[in-house]
Amino acid sequence: MLPYMEQNTIFNSINFSFSPEGDGTWADPINRTAFNTNIASYMCPSDMWVGKSNNNSYAGSIGTTTFQPEYYDGWGTWSPPRSGSTGMFATWVAYSMSDVPDGTSNTIAYSEALVGDGRSNSFYRGNGMMPYAGSTAVELYDANENPTAVLQQLALCAKDFTTKANSGNVTTRRGFRWGEGIIGFSMFNVLQVPNDGTYPVNYCRKDCNPGCNYDWGFSEPASSAHSGGVNVLMTDGSVKFVKSTVSRTTWWAIGTRAGSEVVSSDGY
Repeated sequence: MLPYMEQNTIFNSINFSFSPEGDGTWADPINRTAFNTNIASYMCPSDMWVGKSNNNSYAGSIGTTTFQPEYYDGWGTWSPPRSGSTGMFATWVAYSMSDVPDGTSNTIAYSEALVGDGRSNSFYRGNGMMPYAGSTAVELYDANENPTAVLQQLALCAKDFTTKANSGNVTTRRGFRWGEGIIGFSMFNVLQVPNDGTYPVNYCRKDCNPGCNYDWGFSEPASSAHSGGVNVLMTDGSVKFVKSTVSRTTWWAIGTRAGSEVVSSDGY
């Protein structure tokens, strides 16, 4: 999209034959310029922390999928073998308008999400937990396959965060870089409703430690500093404000492109 945003200089600096980063914390030398450049269009003016440690306020939707779509383990194998997501975006997979039978005006493409504050052991609401007590793998292409397990994991993650338990496991790198095509940095899912009051935490991963990359997260929600909801970009190009009071059923429905749900626009 960069050439269409008057960002040709950054676009021309990228060597697409190389990764944008080394291990998620430092830039590949070849792409350092693009990796570390702040782009104003990618930073929400209402987010007080964006542009400091982390520089991306906007994320593409992977829908109700609960794992990094098409995760490559770096050692010559796909681990685990997965394909795509229920949303509009996935790693190594591209979707067209024909893949959106739910209708482009009823399907989320992008949403805003608060970035982490970059402060150690901070329970600021833009941060998350990695790992959290009682965490276990819930790797579902569609959360509707086992919503009970999904909600159980969200409750455990939010409990650690809201009770300020396991402070050493707080992770603050939500929205780390716009050029990193992984969940938590430039993609999100709809397991939690916007600014979720029931599960108030901005990222959940079952394993590793706060220094790890975000490519194996479980939940990475839409969130904002706006009162009452978040701005979302629908697949038809329209922008809508979705209330934090939206029902989880409706939010999951508009987060997916092919769930065959019937959703009224006044539902969100």
